[in-house]
Amino acid sequence: MIAAQTMTRLPTPIQAPISINEFREIASVSSGKCIMLMRHAERPKIQEDDPTFGEHLSLTESGRTMAHQCGITLSGLKDCSFGASPMRRTRETAQRVAAGMGFDNVPVFEAPEAGFSGIWVEDRTLLHRFYEKEGSVAFTDRYLRDGQGEGYKSLPEGTALMSDWLTQSDFGARCTLITSHDIFIACLLQGLGVRRFSSLNWVGYLQSAALVQDADGSWKAFYCVPDKTNFANTFIQ
Repeated sequence: MIAAQTMTRLPTPIQAPISINEFREIASVSSGKCIMLMRHAERPKIQEDDPTFGEHLSLTESGRTMAHQCGITLSGLKDCSFGASPMRRTRETAQRVAAGMGFDNVPVFEAPEAGFSGIWVEDRTLLHRFYEKEGSVAFTDRYLRDGQGEGYKSLPEGTALMSDWLTQSDFGARCTLITSHDIFIACLLQGLGVRRFSSLNWVGYLQSAALVQDADGSWKAFYCVPDKTNFANTFIQ
């Protein structure tokens, strides 16, 4: 994939949540690119002392089912590509969603930018040290409240860089799904002004930052959820 120069403005925030089905409808009629930065499906608990952030955890059986169902909801979209952060659970999610959409055995490109050694993280070792020191919940709440946290880029800088990467890269298709992690989706949506997050108002499984390009080349950012009637979640380590 090819990254371009820094964009001149961030996507316009749309604060009302949309469903995955509504995203499919929007993407179906859009003439521009459409991108979902999606949290992976359900996985087992990550231990606080795991410095890999659960790198080798696979999806639960429920997670595999929900990812496939998400793909069925998105079915009908054409010209699609699929990427995942370098973790087992994100790759499995992308594969299951793709299969549900009817893209069997589709290649899933590796997207380290969307992971814990990617765009948002400056020092993974330092980050994990403070996860252990403060607890992941307290540290995450502090970062989102203050916009600064050990091991992370500042919220404004991370937001700009992640937005640039998503909107200025060539992912090989008009519609792209990249499976990532809750913290980066929360940070991006909050940094763009779409929605504020905390450990008591968190990004659930298969929730997304959805970006849609208008005909004039500008972008809109949405908070996309599987179920608009029930999407309040607490932070789960």
